[in-house]
Amino acid sequence: MRGSHWDPFRPWPNPPADEDEFWQYIAFAAREQGVEVPAFLEGVTDTARVAEKMRRARWHQEIQRWNQTLDNWVRWEEPRELEAGRAEGPTGDHDLRLRLGHQEAVLEWKAPGQGGFSRLKPTQARRLAESHERGSARLPLEAESLWMPFRSRLEMGEGIELDYELDDDVAVLGRLLRQPGLASRVVTESGEPLKREAPALVWRLEPPDGQADGYYQLQLVQSDGQPVPEIRCVMPGRPVLYLARETLHEGPPRGLSDFRVAASTPIPAPALETLAGVEFLQRLGVDLPERLRGKIRTMPVAVVIQCRLHLPPYRQGEACLFEIRAASAAGAIAEVWNGGQWLSQSPVRRGGAARKDGLIPMYDRSAQRLIPGLMAPLGARRHYSTGGVSVRVTRKFPELLPHWLRSLP
Repeated sequence: MRGSHWDPFRPWPNPPADEDEFWQYIAFAAREQGVEVPAFLEGVTDTARVAEKMRRARWHQEIQRWNQTLDNWVRWEEPRELEAGRAEGPTGDHDLRLRLGHQEAVLEWKAPGQGGFSRLKPTQARRLAESHERGSARLPLEAESLWMPFRSRLEMGEGIELDYELDDDVAVLGRLLRQPGLASRVVTESGEPLKREAPALVWRLEPPDGQADGYYQLQLVQSDGQPVPEIRCVMPGRPVLYLARETLHEGPPRGLSDFRVAASTPIPAPALETLAGVEFLQRLGVDLPERLRGKIRTMPVAVVIQCRLHLPPYRQGEACLFEIRAASAAGAIAEVWNGGQWLSQSPVRRGGAARKDGLIPMYDRSAQRLIPGLMAPLGARRHYSTGGVSVRVTRKFPELLPHWLRSLP
């Protein structure tokens, strides 16, 4: 008979008076659950005698269950409902938008019957969250997406303003501004939609005016050459976003925190005309001026692959050990591939003055970038004791190795 530990099977309301009544209860329960009484017991089976008793017992049980349910509601649920009603939280169709101020972004709301948007205060935000949770306050789809991060901030006890000086707030703002569906919900201080089709920003580098020891001028400008408007917030990511008073610009990495966004930053020529200086400018996406390009000399980094058979002392079967090294002329670069990255054994100095001849060596690492893809078909794994990589020698290895060698550039 089916039952459970929280609702055990009870075939009778009271213990049977005799064996006959005992059987009638069992037969009644069996038929209720779709179990047929054996044919040889049909003659002694008359469940009508116990059916009325079971009906009355279940009737009283139903009354007790409802009495308990209603009592619990009056004791616990009704006070909560009444408290919620007394709170008089906002109801109806609401709307939200984000206003980008001078130092922070604030959330604004428009309640039913309200002519325009107004700043959402913390107390109002909490009551809106409660009403929205109950379903009495409704938001459009775009406002729902805008509300989600602020609701999480309320639950964490944080404010509903996004301060441009706080990294966590800037990260939230960046995620909101990267969502195209929220474009209609983001406005400027004047209440106008934020302009997103603004020219991209780029770094422009001006060389010294004929001076060997002068200053390079690094400045952020618009791609059409116009000056950059006042930037209020820079949001890291891909691409980096620059927020101005009325426009949103995509742009390059900001670089150092000391760099000025609106004005040019002077950098001494001897500091920038080095390997570290050139690599830094390349990562910023700066077009190098002719003076700097003329000092660069590209030097190749050669890669050498050596392999040998190895019989591990504590394991069965041979392995082929690969030693992969990269080196430049004069040993300025000497690195080894460990299966996951290139490890420097003779690190080149990134800073300091340029060479005596004034040239800047740049190293072509294109051959090194091929190694992960070349080693993948062999199933090479890191070999921790040697610092290189190894391949297990199987029956297919003699056929696999020549084919792999022919694939090398």
